[in-house]
Amino acid sequence: MTPTHAEVVQAAAAWLHDPFKRLPMIEIALPGGALRADVLAWAATGDLFFIVEAKASRTDFRRGHSKFAWYRDWCDRFYVAAPVGLIDVTELEPGIGLLEVAEGHPERGVAARATLRRRPRTSRMDEEKRKTMVGRVTQRLLVFYEKAMYATTRVDHEPRDDCPADSLCHYQAMERRRSRLVRALEPKAP
Repeated sequence: MTPTHAEVVQAAAAWLHDPFKRLPMIEIALPGGALRADVLAWAATGDLFFIVEAKASRTDFRRGHSKFAWYRDWCDRFYVAAPVGLIDVTELEPGIGLLEVAEGHPERGVAARATLRRRPRTSRMDEEKRKTMVGRVTQRLLVFYEKAMYATTRVDHEPRDDCPADSLCHYQAMERRRSRLVRALEPKAP
């Protein structure tokens, strides 16, 4: 059975994931609001962005082929991910990488898996676009962080008479944690 679009996306995200080096995120709206990256990964050093566009059928590939140039403007490395044999390397423009996704076997606990078929060319993104993308990714990370911090502080925080769980001091502690994360994510001057 051919992998579904969702399985291709998950396999590409798993392939890009590298703890403490690259952070993949799924379904990120790109500036302009017209398109979403199926998978966007940000290098921990802050200097590389990766976009993967998932294609699960020939029709999907033909329909979305015209958008590839626009995606390439918003990343340093652009890949197309598709089931094995769906796309031939010669059908892609030079510089676009190809990930081939082999079907998984969920009944046996085996997920679909991506393999690099062609390495993309690295092209430096415009600095204004890079700043926009850093802001967008940082904003998404802060949302995840705040949700996680709120959940853990609600569980870990024992209400006391001087600082109940829904009090100002509780939220001030969360704000201090968020501020530290923002400072840690700010690009460092060269």
